[in-house]
Amino acid sequence: MDKKYLKKTYKKAIDRTIVLSVAILFIFFSFVGNASAKSAFILSVAHEIPEEVHWQEILASNLYWLFRYNGYTAYNYHNDTHLFTVYYAAGAYQENYFAITFYIGHGSYYIDDHWIYHYYISTLDSYAYDYRIYDHTYAKKNHLIFMWSCHQGKEVGGIIYGEVHGQPYAWTRTYLGYYGYWIPDGSTYVFIGFKEEAPLITRTIEGVDKAGYQFIWYFFAFATAWYEDNSIRYSLDLAAKYVWRKNITWDQSPLFTDFHMWVYGDSSLVLNDLPGGDTL
Repeated sequence: MDKKYLKKTYKKAIDRTIVLSVAILFIFFSFVGNASAKSAFILSVAHEIPEEVHWQEILASNLYWLFRYNGYTAYNYHNDTHLFTVYYAAGAYQENYFAITFYIGHGSYYIDDHWIYHYYISTLDSYAYDYRIYDHTYAKKNHLIFMWSCHQGKEVGGIIYGEVHGQPYAWTRTYLGYYGYWIPDGSTYVFIGFKEEAPLITRTIEGVDKAGYQFIWYFFAFATAWYEDNSIRYSLDLAAKYVWRKNITWDQSPLFTDFHMWVYGDSSLVLNDLPGGDTL
């Protein structure tokens, strides 16, 4: 049979399966109540490329229903991410035990007069700078932060000359272990981000169409599953295996080797083990 035909048919099958999952999740999980013990925030600023915009919307919707199914109070701010929503997610002000936050959108950094790197992400009305986010994280409720954005995982950060810098420190107020994937620091906080440029979620990577989309979905499906106690590290490994259909670990995947995704903090964290983590 013609290889081009098989490839095209396979691509259509994947697209239909992913879209169908949205409908299935919506129908099934509409009957599931929203819990308040733990929260999940989806911060998403639409890309300029139409296909990327389309799949960001699908991703945000899928994650929303996934989180709800797994007992999280879910907030979907796709294309509705303003400064106040970022600060709200950072503070996790609602009454709950802990929160997780996923951001997808543009990110960059600048160097100030003291040669300190400051990092920021885009919102619809301005930029959310690391030191401003820090102002809202005093409760330290965000235990998992995943930023699919350029440069936000470049360094751990901290406080220098009285200045806060670095997204990992800003979100967790913790000096997270640098080699968090390989040597968990036991802090119960994890930050995942890219040291350099983040790929589009619709990009074909090593023969896999929409590899970024698939990886994000699989990772959260495993990491937040109420019926399995998967660590962050194991969830990353499983996501890599499922996306590239071979027996690899996350640090053998192109997200690490080619795109410099990095994990800070405690990859041994099991979200279900946190207070309120096993609630539905």
